[in-house]
Amino acid sequence: MPDHTSLRLHRRHVVAGGAALATALSARSLMAQSTPVASPVAAFDWSSIEPLLAAGAPNYALLVTEIAGPGDLKPVFSIDPDLVLPIGSNFKFWILATLTQQVADGTLTWEQPVELAEEHRSVPGGDLRYALPGTTYTLRYVAERMMQKSDNTATDNMLALAGRENVEAMMSQFVANPDPNLPLISTRELAMLKFAYPADKLDAYYAASVEERRQILTDEIDTIPYEALADINQTAPLEIDRVEWFASRSDLARVVEWIYQA
Repeated sequence: MPDHTSLRLHRRHVVAGGAALATALSARSLMAQSTPVASPVAAFDWSSIEPLLAAGAPNYALLVTEIAGPGDLKPVFSIDPDLVLPIGSNFKFWILATLTQQVADGTLTWEQPVELAEEHRSVPGGDLRYALPGTTYTLRYVAERMMQKSDNTATDNMLALAGRENVEAMMSQFVANPDPNLPLISTRELAMLKFAYPADKLDAYYAASVEERRQILTDEIDTIPYEALADINQTAPLEIDRVEWFASRSDLARVVEWIYQA
């Protein structure tokens, strides 16, 4: 087998104005006949990226790490890797990890049918929001849409299938401080909280206990009709310091490594 190096880079998410750059780069060197291979990850001058990050966002963090083996991350370069920031779509790794575990346990299979539900139709991006309720795809396809296209409707259907509290439990294995993510909101719930929920009620929501928030999501947020989001015209970041998902680069690297090894 020829020498080669396999690289995996997860999706970057930049939130302007109070922002975060959530980047985790993982690499695993493969060996042939015990001959070492130079890692292009380590060879790159990662410090050259910092000025670009500083120019793009007031708050940023970066972690570049090699995956040397199960649970063995070898950092190559970092900037505030334990700084907790909003991570946007990177929270989808927690859902993917949960699905992966459930498939391994035999609870789910990648080829089983998944019927898209109207209550999980979400906002852009992604094209599955245009699919008719009841349209059926394989779990594998919907999970791929979640990760490859960052499809939010796919994401919310996968979150519902995996189970919110199951995903929370998986997330808590990797995130040093999981509390800001409890309860774990869906992409549709995030949009409703940001754009269709009165400011005073939003304050009350975040002042409530986790169990009280779960009830608010069920009784109030999940009952807001999809049409409430029809006239969104967002031109600036909104509520990114509380209506979000939160983690550090170290947290993200741990879940990427777990999925890579699964």
